[in-house]
Amino acid sequence: MQRWARCYRAGLNINVHTNNGLERLHQSFKRSYLKGKTQATLSRTVNSLIEQFFPDKYRR
Repeated sequence: MQRWARCYRAGLNINVHTNNGLERLHQSFKRSYLKGKTQATLSRTVNSLIEQFFPDKYRR
């Protein structure tokens, strides 16, 4: 736990805060690709990630 808790990182110069961005991405995925279903199966979730979400978010 000490490796991950922010209060123990005082000596490190780490200014990366991804929680809000990650949570927003997660909400976007659930609303748009899982149609708001909170208890989707693992196979449906992975399938949606690979075939829809990643291609849409990371197009070049």
